[in-house]
Amino acid sequence: MTPKELAWAFIKAYTSAHNEPFTKGSVFGRTDTLQNLRARLGVERDKIMDDSAALFEFAKECLSSTTVLFDLGLDALNKEELGALVPLALHMCARYGTKDTLAESVLDTVARQFPELLHQDIRDVFQLSCDSPYGAFEKAWRGLDRASLEFFKNKLTSTEWDRGEASRLERGELTIKRKLLKTLLASRDKETIEFVYQYMLENRPLIAERLKNREDYQRFLDVSIEDVGFTRRGGEIVSCCPSASYHFVFQKYYYFRGKRRRHATETLEPVTPCLEFGGVLEEGENPLCHLITLEPIPAGIKISGLRRLVLGVHLRETDMSIPFYQHDQNGYPVKIKDASNEVREEDRCHNFPIKPSTVAFAPTPQRWILQEWEDGNGNMFKLGGEPAWIQSPDIQTCPVCGEKMDFLMQLDNGLPDMDKERKDGEVWWGSGGMCYVLWCDKCNVSAYVMQCT
Repeated sequence: MTPKELAWAFIKAYTSAHNEPFTKGSVFGRTDTLQNLRARLGVERDKIMDDSAALFEFAKECLSSTTVLFDLGLDALNKEELGALVPLALHMCARYGTKDTLAESVLDTVARQFPELLHQDIRDVFQLSCDSPYGAFEKAWRGLDRASLEFFKNKLTSTEWDRGEASRLERGELTIKRKLLKTLLASRDKETIEFVYQYMLENRPLIAERLKNREDYQRFLDVSIEDVGFTRRGGEIVSCCPSASYHFVFQKYYYFRGKRRRHATETLEPVTPCLEFGGVLEEGENPLCHLITLEPIPAGIKISGLRRLVLGVHLRETDMSIPFYQHDQNGYPVKIKDASNEVREEDRCHNFPIKPSTVAFAPTPQRWILQEWEDGNGNMFKLGGEPAWIQSPDIQTCPVCGEKMDFLMQLDNGLPDMDKERKDGEVWWGSGGMCYVLWCDKCNVSAYVMQCT
């Protein structure tokens, strides 16, 4: 069977399994989970996921006929194959606008995973981004060359526009300027972020005219840079994310139990020894639950004053507060108590401690440095790198020194718990979300922020 025949066998198998034609919202949409899709399509799906050439044909056919959302397939294509789809996607967006969600999906995937593939067409990408209500193309500015960044910075401060943008002027110059601000921030280039931040400080009516209060506007500015991994500390704009990024590697069947490991982030090779994960540090009605002991601390992680770090949290308090802990010289956590983070017994959630196991870490491949929670694909358990915020960024202020903290780690939903009455019990963050661990290296303080939909 040729790759093209295999691609269409997959399409036929889907139609047969659902007894309905393809629609862009029905295949890989929110209501059709990956597990359900695997169960229904069985062998046909497994074949195509193992055949890169067939996946490429599948993506090309779907893109040409605008029939199905195929994000999962795009994740499995290699760089060369994704690059081959870019000209077609750009052509379709230029012809039909960003209403073509399939072409937009291609560009969004490329912008997240291989932004350099869009750099030669970055001016065309910007024009398309002005028509998109989403931030789909902003990620393409990562790693952009200095000359291109200067072009867009000059565009931001200029009142003159290219002829090709004349049709967009009716939507207002402010709309385009705000899009320029977002794309330049998304470059994650420190010099550019400092430039944009200063521009935003000096042009409050232009940026957010409804935010009359200075404190509200300052918070808006802080969130804008925290969304791309930077924060203000000591009067300077600095990175709040470790330079190194690792993905968790669980013991077989511990977390991905009952699932075939398919996404690339679920099959990475560990480079660290196994570390203790889960269990209980202190028993009681509100136990101090052990998350992980970092010993040794992986290279590139912003922990400088300790040889080991024990991360633990009162899980039953994470729904109602943001608990902080100061760590002693052995890395052990002691809760910092104050009126703002005390949770009454009747308000505590009923999470059980995480089931004990061991984990290791694998360096995150460059392709998967920037993940998004709403994609729903892959392994979202990370140490270092950038967080995948569900809501707005929430970088906390250290209660000891009063400075902004760094992002350290994120834990996804569904870890097996220690509930003795339920064999398949899981730890849930709120109604289903993520737990973000923050760190102040100056004071050896950790914080736990929960977000959910």
